[in-house]
Amino acid sequence: YVKGKNGEVFPYFYGYKTMGLFQNAAEIAAAPTQTGAVPGDIRFADLNGDGVINANDRTKIGDPFPTFTLGWNINMDYKNFDLNIFTYASIGNDIYKAYERNANYSNKSREVLARWTGEGSTNDARYPRYSCSDANSNIRVSDRYVEDGSFVKIKNIQLGYTFPASVIKKAFTKLRVYAQVRNAFTFTKYTGFDPEIAGGILDTGIDRGAYPQARTVAIGLDIKF
Repeated sequence: YVKGKNGEVFPYFYGYKTMGLFQNAAEIAAAPTQTGAVPGDIRFADLNGDGVINANDRTKIGDPFPTFTLGWNINMDYKNFDLNIFTYASIGNDIYKAYERNANYSNKSREVLARWTGEGSTNDARYPRYSCSDANSNIRVSDRYVEDGSFVKIKNIQLGYTFPASVIKKAFTKLRVYAQVRNAFTFTKYTGFDPEIAGGILDTGIDRGAYPQARTVAIGLDIKF
């Protein structure tokens, strides 16, 4: 799904551009030759204008690298209470939903319920007709699977309370209790499991359906004798 080219960021997503869905046979007949297409299939863009949809029409369809990233850490204290909040953001990056290209007979997300079911039902290239044979190769690499991967994550929230020395002086030098939430909140338009994807350089921005980072809640004690 990745490619390099002089003057372009490396790597980037490389594939076909989509132009909605064929609604009827007349639209197919009037369009550039697209072998196997029937109503409900994806209409791909003839970028080189030769009247045939083939590998020569592939182009850059996304950039996995963010325009910028940022993070900020907030520490606050009030009397015996302390609060720490860490937030991280990635803005301007694309994600390729590779797991959605699984064979047509595999499990699908509920988004498949929005698929094309007849003329005029939808023109969204993400939801073509459902077919196990797929003669049009609707699952080929295309911008159908590319989404804005920008996100803001509140990675950690911790609230603590330190007991006054007058309360604990006979037992401890210091006693602090705290509650913590990791991966507390994610704000994103990405429809996959988790926009924060780990991987090597050639896997940057490619979501293969890995298990998302779990939200965990913990309570604890800091004790000093």
